[in-house]
Amino acid sequence: MKALIFITSVLIFIGCVEKPKKSNLADINIIVTTNFKIDSLRFSDISQTKWYNVKSKDTMKLYLDKPLNDLYNFWFYTESGKIKKQVWLDGNKVIVKGILDKTFQIDSVINSKLYYESKNYVHECNELRKRKSSQTIINNFMLEKINKNIHNPFSLALSNSFLYQNENNKEQILGLKNILGKHKNSFKNHFLNVDDRIESLLKIKNVNLDQYTFLNRNNDSTQISLSKNKFYLLDFWFVNCPPCVKQHIEIAKNLSFLKEKNIEIIGISKDENYNEWSSYLLEKNYTWKNYKEYSSKKRLTRDLIIDSYPTYYLISTEGKILSIFNSFSRCKAYIENNPKLIRSR
Repeated sequence: MKALIFITSVLIFIGCVEKPKKSNLADINIIVTTNFKIDSLRFSDISQTKWYNVKSKDTMKLYLDKPLNDLYNFWFYTESGKIKKQVWLDGNKVIVKGILDKTFQIDSVINSKLYYESKNYVHECNELRKRKSSQTIINNFMLEKINKNIHNPFSLALSNSFLYQNENNKEQILGLKNILGKHKNSFKNHFLNVDDRIESLLKIKNVNLDQYTFLNRNNDSTQISLSKNKFYLLDFWFVNCPPCVKQHIEIAKNLSFLKEKNIEIIGISKDENYNEWSSYLLEKNYTWKNYKEYSSKKRLTRDLIIDSYPTYYLISTEGKILSIFNSFSRCKAYIENNPKLIRSR
């Protein structure tokens, strides 16, 4: 009798327990606080292989074709124009909460470890720089983070940054290559993949300008010839590149410095529009040699795997690569600190 009463009590208890509700969360759920009128949200991964659109609601929900594990673009279309935000996300049923004003400021992200991993990385990196840590310490820190994130594309973004700081350090580049050997094949075609750039930095020792055809400022096709007993600084750039434009001002101020060091600067633009390129040079009154890539089949920037602008190659008369830089200030510092390598006239 006691057993019957116990079983009956259990059944009554089970019968009274509320069944868990099925989650109505989407793959991404965006909750925005704003005084603006939002029309819609447009969303894609960094490769922009597919765009998702959703009309403004209290909670904007996105249902995706594949799991979250990438850098994503959020485009908010408002009465005041478009507002863009890039965010690293992974996880399931992710909730993004933020305030939309002139920018989209994220308050919190729920169910995504990668978001906080990327945020913490920026904070830790800034702390190292505040402490004026050596490049060796920074490199070790970055390689550790790349290895930790080897199974997500955040490691690719870190690798790009690592190469930016170590383009002339083959030992460090080899260390990065060994770590990236653990990558999934799914990252081989990722927008941020650095495999080709690594191979270029490790294997290409000369720039053979005579193999390429360019357009000069008169819109004539030509080749670039190098004089003997001289050094050359190749400036790879394009018009709609803000850092390129800013650094051209520095270059203009240092033409005498370069001449004293027996270095001639040659600009090589990847611009497609001749008129835009030519007008820019005329407007700024930049008189040093400048050429525009011409052939769609054989391009120097493509063969050198240049994917960051501006990029500077310091080469000898024979085309031997002496050093590579991502800023003119670094280039100038290198020239000043290597007087034996860069011979003055």
